[in-house]
Amino acid sequence: IASISERRECPWARDVLPRSECLRSSMSKLAGVEPDTGANEVFLLHGTKDKSVEAILHQGFDDRLSSLTLYGPGIYFTTDFCKAFQYAEKPDANRCSSVILARVVLGHPYLAEGPMKSHKRPPIVSGHGVPHDSVVARPGIPNGLHGGQIHSEAVVPSAQAYPELLIRFKQP
Repeated sequence: IASISERRECPWARDVLPRSECLRSSMSKLAGVEPDTGANEVFLLHGTKDKSVEAILHQGFDDRLSSLTLYGPGIYFTTDFCKAFQYAEKPDANRCSSVILARVVLGHPYLAEGPMKSHKRPPIVSGHGVPHDSVVARPGIPNGLHGGQIHSEAVVPSAQAYPELLIRFKQP
């Protein structure tokens, strides 16, 4: 896809992940940081084990280490803190857990219609001959597990995500 102007039919983050607006607004108010909406960049959450946090913060995300494949290989992000928390490690000795707020470039996302475990990459963009840049799974689509997707999820290659902020929180 040569340019953004040729992407008129591209699903934009504001339309496919409307709850990402809450994260954008919070980051704008807290740190004066804005995502690049022209690249379809958003702020999303990533839950991970504490032993992985330091490596992610110093080396970035690495999709070669991800074992999730429901919507294809890649790094999984969400707009919902409760979903990210499910993947965060159980609290440490201080009753703390971690979630990472990341900048994620969706580019031209593919809107999943169900599980994509056998896909090695997103499908080809119709009429352009190149693969989609990411996969977005929205609430309500079949997930092959419990009947339907409850939370929004985005799956991207590690090169399209940057760990912006570590959120450490204490459990009551």
